[in-house]
Amino acid sequence: MTLNRSIAPEFQPLRELHILPLQTISLQNNAPLHWLGAGDAPVLKLEVLFHVGQAHESKNGVNQLTIKMLSEGTKTKNASEITNHFDYYGAFLETSAGNDRSSVILYCLTKHLESVLPAFCDLLTESIFPAPELQKVQQITSQNQRVQEEKNNYQAQVLFREHLFGLENAYGKTPSSADYLHVTREEVLAHYTQYIQHKNFEVFLVGQVGEAEVRLIDQHLGAIQTQAPEMPTPQTTHLAYAGKEVLLEKPESLQSSVRVGKISIDRKHPDFFAFKILNEIFGGYFGSRLMSNIREDKGYTYGIYSSIINMHRVTYLSMGADVKKEFTTNTIAEIKKEMHILQNDLVPKDELERVRNYMLGALAGNMNTAFDLVEVFKGVYFSGLGYDYYKNYVQAIQTTTAERLREVAQQYLRYGDMLEIVVGGK
Repeated sequence: MTLNRSIAPEFQPLRELHILPLQTISLQNNAPLHWLGAGDAPVLKLEVLFHVGQAHESKNGVNQLTIKMLSEGTKTKNASEITNHFDYYGAFLETSAGNDRSSVILYCLTKHLESVLPAFCDLLTESIFPAPELQKVQQITSQNQRVQEEKNNYQAQVLFREHLFGLENAYGKTPSSADYLHVTREEVLAHYTQYIQHKNFEVFLVGQVGEAEVRLIDQHLGAIQTQAPEMPTPQTTHLAYAGKEVLLEKPESLQSSVRVGKISIDRKHPDFFAFKILNEIFGGYFGSRLMSNIREDKGYTYGIYSSIINMHRVTYLSMGADVKKEFTTNTIAEIKKEMHILQNDLVPKDELERVRNYMLGALAGNMNTAFDLVEVFKGVYFSGLGYDYYKNYVQAIQTTTAERLREVAQQYLRYGDMLEIVVGGK
């Protein structure tokens, strides 16, 4: 049979999603275990998540250093022995320290779970934070941060969040390279004792797992006696930013980094789906209007985006680009112009159909593996929503009209409501 490559394959639009749901049970210590057995490869991902992050630290950088240090020494193994133990079984450790949550993650072959679980549990309950290892981690973290601080786009993002939320808000502060060097071992140990060691956690288990692996998790992680930590109340207010323009001049820079955005509606808002579709058209993917205009037509930048960022306590809109300094003013003018067009003109039928197909394909593509599916679950679980969110999302993508998108643009995409940050120059 000869394949005629001049004829495109038949296209079938996505009508509905079939999502494998995670099951949730309670371990013997009442810790929630969310798990899903799926996938052909004999591997698993185990994540232990604590509801503590930058929002709860007493000093900038303490939480990130604490989480990073969990694998640097316990009462029974030093850092080298911990690394060698997990390496021997082909296992891999990863940590994540965010604004609201922090995690310790284990990847391993399913058959080796029983062999690595005891050492994994020790990280959570028996870490000792040796001073020499802490000093190394501080130096490395500080150096990495110092490299970032030299970049215009990083400085723009820091300033954006600072002026959007304020330094008293956990979302508005960013640890500096110097902050990491000023944290003491006593402060790290206190953070660990207050929020991690024998404190409440949630467990996520996905991959080629079944009842046997669930029993192992209950036997080890379920045996850790826990209690709820005393959590400070994070600052949730934000600054008056609408129409504010902040310019950080850098005469030596050839480029400027631009950030524009605002506090946005969240996943529970009735307008959220329509706003998300609108944002995709505006600047959410490579074929968006911002990319077509400012990159392809004008050549001002290699890339420009607009993203809806969902945090635990707030959602915000952020758009940004790195441009030649002499094109900064023109770039901002084109952003305003594209907003104005969306507020006044209907999105053409072919463009709307193209974006619909892209969004449906991207959504399905983000659900290919068991590891993907746990992130799908967390996306709604931590927002207090259920899997019907995705059913409603698909329906909204398929049915939202151009007229509705114009209404949403008139309400939520006004430049006068935005904060503008420029690092470099105009």
